[in-house]
Amino acid sequence: MPLEKTSSARRQPQQQRGLKRVERLLASAAEVFAKHGYAAATMTEIAAKARASIGSLYQFFPNKHSLAIALLERYDYLLMHNFKALAARAADLTIAQLAASLLHQLSDLKCQREAVLALLTSPGALGEQRKVLRQRLESGIIQVLLAHTPGLAPETCQAIAQWVAIQLKAAAALPEGLSPVQVAAIYRELGEALQLYLQMKLPHSVAQV
Repeated sequence: MPLEKTSSARRQPQQQRGLKRVERLLASAAEVFAKHGYAAATMTEIAAKARASIGSLYQFFPNKHSLAIALLERYDYLLMHNFKALAARAADLTIAQLAASLLHQLSDLKCQREAVLALLTSPGALGEQRKVLRQRLESGIIQVLLAHTPGLAPETCQAIAQWVAIQLKAAAALPEGLSPVQVAAIYRELGEALQLYLQMKLPHSVAQV
């Protein structure tokens, strides 16, 4: 199931300067949405944070909804790109390496994820994209699992992916204020739990540890 696409009326940047401007606008929008949520965020604040004119923002994004959808599209692209890269090397990874690599798939996108969560928990049509992104997350994990252990039964692979997705969300949702030592300890515990689970579930995986 694809994400809702942004309006075809949105101007697409043609030059490198325009691409950088759009990236700056999206980065600013991510910060504002993460801080205020969808309803309270304003196009004026987003433009100001990006040090761009409001006209420039509307030139690329005709309304706040199109900007929010563009952020969801961007997050989806980055997430699937990372899973594709991991899948390309998954066959050569031990279970310990696979668990560690999977564990960071969402936390590496922490800034974007905070904005996405703010959008998906806002009242209105954006919440409908939550199921789509959950399915995309699971499909990315399935891609990696099958690359590492070909021949997994579809129902088994999906069940494993759903459990792994829960662990990745937990790793990405650590509260603010933890010290680096605390964060490292939590990741170590989550990584060991994920490793043990994959050892039990993936055929012939113990020999790869």
